Amino acid sequence: MDFSKYKRILLIGCPGSGKSTLAKKLGKKTGLPVIHLDTIYWLPHWERRPTEEFESILKEELEKETWIIDGNYNRTLDLRISYCDLIIYLDIPRRVCLWSVIKRRIQYANKTREDMQKECDEVIDYSFISYVYRFNKTHRKRYYELLENVEKEFLIIKKRKDIDKLL
Repeated sequence: MDFSKYKRILLIGCPGSGKSTLAKKLGKKTGLPVIHLDTIYWLPHWERRPTEEFESILKEELEKETWIIDGNYNRTLDLRISYCDLIIYLDIPRRVCLWSVIKRRIQYANKTREDMQKECDEVIDYSFISYVYRFNKTHRKRYYELLENVEKEFLIIKKRKDIDKLL
């Protein structure tokens, strides 16, 4: 796929679907700067950034000429969509996402991933596993309805191997 015509790319999908990995790979391929919403939303030690501050920083980023943004944060989804020119929805099966978050927890035990805020070591708990488990049931219908009704280009990726083909 030729990404040269896109200046602002939005990646959404279940935790563990591969959003951050795809964002990094797309960033290398296109030269577009990558913004991970987790680095804006969280302060060190998993402290939530105040809502107004988060929204202000996000708006600053959205107004830049070029970017790739990965993350869900559904409260700001409509705003992010209004700025982007391509949406990529990773509609990856639940079992793959669950396996990925467990594997990521093991891989980054007592470490902070590069796509997270500093000093937010990788954690996994029942609440997060439950969120990933229910994600498609809770969000998939809304995402499809949103994509059907938005006047933006979009891609839906359903298999990890299709991510490799895309690149």
